[in-house]
Amino acid sequence: RIQILFEDLSMKVCVIGAGVAGIVTARYLKDHFTVTILEGTSRIGGIWVYDEADRTTPMYRNLRSNLPKQLMMFSELEHGPTTPSFMTHGQVMEYVSEYCDMFGIRDMIRFSTRVLNVRPEVETVEEEVGRRGENVRWIITTDKGVSQYDAIAVCSGNFNTPCYPDVDLSDFKGTISHSVSYTDPRPFTDKSVLIVGFANSAKDIAMDLHVHGVRVAMVKRNPRVRNCMPDEVRVFGNTEISHARGTTVYFTNGESTRSDSIIYCTGYHSNISFLDPTCKITSTQDHLFPLYVRCLNAYYPSMALIGRAYTILPFLLSEFQASYFSRYLHGDISLPTDTEERVTASPGCHIMTPASQFRYYEELAGAGNSRGHLADFDFRYWEDVYRRLLEARDDDVTKYRKYYDDRIVLK
Repeated sequence: RIQILFEDLSMKVCVIGAGVAGIVTARYLKDHFTVTILEGTSRIGGIWVYDEADRTTPMYRNLRSNLPKQLMMFSELEHGPTTPSFMTHGQVMEYVSEYCDMFGIRDMIRFSTRVLNVRPEVETVEEEVGRRGENVRWIITTDKGVSQYDAIAVCSGNFNTPCYPDVDLSDFKGTISHSVSYTDPRPFTDKSVLIVGFANSAKDIAMDLHVHGVRVAMVKRNPRVRNCMPDEVRVFGNTEISHARGTTVYFTNGESTRSDSIIYCTGYHSNISFLDPTCKITSTQDHLFPLYVRCLNAYYPSMALIGRAYTILPFLLSEFQASYFSRYLHGDISLPTDTEERVTASPGCHIMTPASQFRYYEELAGAGNSRGHLADFDFRYWEDVYRRLLEARDDDVTKYRKYYDDRIVLK
């Protein structure tokens, strides 16, 4: 019989962040443990909060989700039949708020509480300490004071610190910004804009500008990514910015374009600087290591990092990871007894393909003694829906939302 780590509500678990990952994690923990959510802002919702005056999230005025609502929901709450497949940020916030109220999550949140440092407090110095969590407590320092918890879920998101390419544009006479500060097309009226990047946010912002009459060009460096943009949006392919002079931007392939503004849609660094080095988690732009099953700290598995992979379905990923973490803490899942085995088997978090993503969800759902209400999830069906969506999106970015609005049936 495996040892149960924490048996009753007297055990305290801290969740950092009240976005999608934090809220669903709290929902899975609340039935067994006393949960406190530390949220640095005054609102729930994480990146889905849109505030023109506070540009700390990647939301903008005209944003619609690039995933259909059927792939952006939790298992216990369906979207309403009148909600469009591709939602606005406001509609996503309404859904998250409804879920939050459904499970009484708001009462667990300490708003406007910024986490400064997280460190483990161990009772011995052996490397194996904490492998089942029983000898580890978590000391969390915030701008309001210091608290101690038995376990911790880091749900602070991936979109914290904008990433800029290492290129000298000091001679560029136009404006330079990152997509995180983009709000709407109005400041770019009668101007030429160069979008750097070709991922989803880059294409969506380019289309938002284009349909409002702004002259748009894009630059992409990955030759494997096909051009799905309309002909009016010029795409400089398989190249990068070399330098700029005045309002002319030069590329490494010898081409150039005139631009009044450059918008970097180049992603974000995953900022976990509040984790003390003693947590033993290392971070690069798109990789955290070592994470057992991509979410548990391999050295101290009473710490989970939820929702940290890229190119994923965030609602599904967060819920499956939250369920796994809760079941592990409750004793329904046992881990390898050897720390080295956990570390060497820890891929960290990174970009996931549709196939590997759903295999991962199935692995998490099937672990341990109890699967709960996730047991009936149809992995193959939703993998097929997701794959067809990606194909349509890659084929024509101007049409896929309209095409899918009436063609995905909620199963």
